[in-house]
Amino acid sequence: MKPFLIAIFLSTPFWGFSQTESSLHYSTYSNEKYTIAYPETWRIDTSNMPRAEFSFFSPKEDATDTFSDNVNLIVRDLTKQHLRPDATLDEFEAFSEKQIKTLAVDVTEFSAKKIELNNTECYEINFNLTYQQYRLHTKQYYFISNSKSIVLTMSCEQKKLDKFQPVWNRISGSFIYATSLTM
Repeated sequence: MKPFLIAIFLSTPFWGFSQTESSLHYSTYSNEKYTIAYPETWRIDTSNMPRAEFSFFSPKEDATDTFSDNVNLIVRDLTKQHLRPDATLDEFEAFSEKQIKTLAVDVTEFSAKKIELNNTECYEINFNLTYQQYRLHTKQYYFISNSKSIVLTMSCEQKKLDKFQPVWNRISGSFIYATSLTM
């Protein structure tokens, strides 16, 4: 069974990114479930590939740029992940950490901490891994609502982390989901 946490954040279409965060203009993607800002130069995909509510892909930096740094959101029923419908945020984090450390290749610098993001308790997860020929850094935010896991994932090449961190901070800082709705 391929875990959804690993599958989606390793998307590798060929689009790029050449602007600095301070020069970016942001658009907002929203529906009845959530709102999130993203750089307007990024490509958005809402085709639910595979199981993602949306994915944002950075534009190509140059002809040699072959990994599309990306952000996506996956919402899944906890029971479809072999968890109880009333699983806690701590239980989901432990389950996800085990999946990452078991299924991802060469995981290093794994960290997990409980934080508040936009007045909502969540876990912030950071780790490095190898995917195909790429060394990646991934940041995830885990939420639980209405028996569903909500995972906001951001991935970039590890060597580009300093460049993408401010963009990720702005994107994650804009993310709000409707806790009262069934997602």
